[in-house]
Amino acid sequence: MSLGASATTRPGWYPDPLRQSAHRYWDGDRWTGYIHPVMQSAPVAPVRALRPDPIVTARADALQRRPVLIYDQHGGTGPAYMLAVGVPTLGVLLGIAAIVTPAALAAFLDADRLASLAPMIRFATIGLALLLVALPWLLVARDRAQLRERGFLPQSWAWLFLGPFWYFVVRWAVLARQSGERAGGPLWAHVIAQALLAAGVGAAIWFLLSGDATLLPGSVQDAVRAYLPA
Repeated sequence: MSLGASATTRPGWYPDPLRQSAHRYWDGDRWTGYIHPVMQSAPVAPVRALRPDPIVTARADALQRRPVLIYDQHGGTGPAYMLAVGVPTLGVLLGIAAIVTPAALAAFLDADRLASLAPMIRFATIGLALLLVALPWLLVARDRAQLRERGFLPQSWAWLFLGPFWYFVVRWAVLARQSGERAGGPLWAHVIAQALLAAGVGAAIWFLLSGDATLLPGSVQDAVRAYLPA
């Protein structure tokens, strides 16, 4: 309370007693460190930072933590699309191979050579079957892990017991509820893949059983007919 100001002086900008070409802010009790040149208009008095509203802060944090969808807003992950498209395709290919391969080998190999390869073929068949059983569960585990990384609370893996279709149906409902966005990408990919595979298998069977399939050995056609109803 010196240098030209007194306790009765209201807070504001006044000529700086230490500098003739500047103003200094008086807070009503003492001179502060706020100064500005005289040529400029007096700035607004400095104000104290307001305390943040806890409700507004909580809403902002909730919006910031809101789960975000992956891959063009359709709720897909790499493992989910692999389960939707890759696993059914692999299953169909392995099924066709299991039917056609023995007959094809019998058409080109003699009985002794075929008998020597039988243990290897059996081992490979069992290994591929186990892979086909385990792969969906591994993909579901990875899919759920990626969803958690994005802030989602995924559905139970036990839905896979009902098949990939129902797993994707429940997954769609859960992600849509948590994100507010459409999340049915893997489900529709699975449905489309199943339809295309069914059409492809049907066309392949028709080709193998028709008279136009002359490029294939007769034993292969006989093997396919053995798996079909009379």
